[in-house]
Amino acid sequence: MSEITTQPFILPLHDRLGFYLRTYYEGLLRLPRGPIVAALILAAPALLLYKDLLRGQSVIDALAWLAFLLSLWLVLLPGLGVFRVWSTGRTVEPQPSTLTLAEDYAAYDSPEIHGKIAWANVSRVLVYRRHIAIFVQAGVAWLAPKDAFATPEDAAAFAAFAIQKQKAARHKHVQAFSAAITPAAIPPDGTAPDSLTSPPFTLRFHHFLLIYLIGYYVSCRRVTTVLILAGAVLGMPWWLYHHLASAGSWPEFWQLSAVTAAAIAGAIFVVMPPILATAGWFSIRNRKASIVSRHVTISSDSLASDGQTFDGGMAWKRVRHISRPFGLMLFWTGPCTALPLADKAFASKADADAFYQTAREYWRAAAKSTLDGKA
Repeated sequence: MSEITTQPFILPLHDRLGFYLRTYYEGLLRLPRGPIVAALILAAPALLLYKDLLRGQSVIDALAWLAFLLSLWLVLLPGLGVFRVWSTGRTVEPQPSTLTLAEDYAAYDSPEIHGKIAWANVSRVLVYRRHIAIFVQAGVAWLAPKDAFATPEDAAAFAAFAIQKQKAARHKHVQAFSAAITPAAIPPDGTAPDSLTSPPFTLRFHHFLLIYLIGYYVSCRRVTTVLILAGAVLGMPWWLYHHLASAGSWPEFWQLSAVTAAAIAGAIFVVMPPILATAGWFSIRNRKASIVSRHVTISSDSLASDGQTFDGGMAWKRVRHISRPFGLMLFWTGPCTALPLADKAFASKADADAFYQTAREYWRAAAKSTLDGKA
């Protein structure tokens, strides 16, 4: 069996919402996220509980904080994620897609997005009641509905093939796509060619960390971060005033525990992202297969990236935003995901500037065309 392809399918929005919730809650139970989240949930209640038991007081404060933090992680955060997926799904028209499995790779194809990834880069293959999930990143998977096959036996054969190939490649460094690419240069007259390819670029830890932090603080968790930090900032003076008014003097150390607990709630969204990003970097399985040299190619209609173990691309209308913090070009393909390209990959800053400006022109032209079409 050399290749299997699903029938064309359209993934309904409710399937994507259900999959997001499932992966979110499963992620809370997996390493390294699970222990970190558990520690963040229990820190403030444990502090208050110790204070209450030490003074022989009611443990209601500790239980209230535990209830708040549990609702934060189990209700508020996934609720905001569901809203993000729902709002994105409403603005993007669903298109027929296919998934293909071959000896060396898995591939996803639709009219506006395509991707191909070597089995060494696939982290997991899971079979659910209605879907087969091929995980290409942490929490990101290509979904194949089981009704996209002619028979249940075909779906089972597809799943078995995927599991076999992923397990076989688990400890291998598979270089599936090794064709050499020559970066294109912008002509002296400044006009952009039909397509422009960057020099090779390798993702490093500081790039990964920067993408994670920007995505978390600026894009992915913007509303949540503002709410929690505002609550902590406003909550600390209120608790301090409450204790001063009731005690008539500067509160004792344990009387400030509520203030400390409020500070912990705010610190969760300051300290947690770097911790999770660092843990995520070091937990990438088979990093030699994942972190390889890559190129970025831009043309008037699409953005593409290719490396030794993956390649893929999408229409510019699918790119949310383009930014360039700290000499790193970021092509945001989702609320918290971006395709990176460092300025240092280019021979000169002028070449990097030209590449970035050309990309922005293509992206703006596509955005204008989309708006004109809607009008």
